[in-house]
Amino acid sequence: MPTTKKINKVPVIIITVFLVMCCIALASFLSYRIYTKYDKGQQIANQSSAIKKKLKMIRKVQELYYQENDYYASDWKLLNEFVQHGELYNIERKEEITLLDNGSESVKVWYDTLSGPFSVADSLFPSHKYPNFDINSLNLVPNLEETFILKTDTLEGISVFEVVEPQNALLSEGKREALKIGSLTKVTTAGSWEK
Repeated sequence: MPTTKKINKVPVIIITVFLVMCCIALASFLSYRIYTKYDKGQQIANQSSAIKKKLKMIRKVQELYYQENDYYASDWKLLNEFVQHGELYNIERKEEITLLDNGSESVKVWYDTLSGPFSVADSLFPSHKYPNFDINSLNLVPNLEETFILKTDTLEGISVFEVVEPQNALLSEGKREALKIGSLTKVTTAGSWEK
């Protein structure tokens, strides 16, 4: 008669419980990594969106400053003073072109002030659209309190400017290109994301 050996079930149960615990720990670890990767991606997307919005605001101020002065503001103090104390007028331009007997044209231009003055701050950043806007924070990268880098130059006699987020802002977010508006090498006010 064959003899059967009785197997002790305690080690099998211990190994099974250990393997189940390892599977649970591995599943938890992988879930955590996936969630934090997704969350970090959301944070980067939100921060990039906030930076783009701020850069568009700066571009509006620089473009208006250029209209008034024929050059871009070279530092944040000039830009802030322009927004806080600058005034705008609603001006209409009319032209009359007359064809002369010799075939050339004569152009007469009239400017008429329709209304004004308006505050630059109220015109660009009305409180109903920007309820928490603080002009003193125009130069600050959102959520980081780092200062945007503002540079100006002339390119073939034309004023140009560039506003770039600082390197520290990029390091805090992970890998991506620096967001900027304007350029010192070509005449543009476009953002780097607006290609």
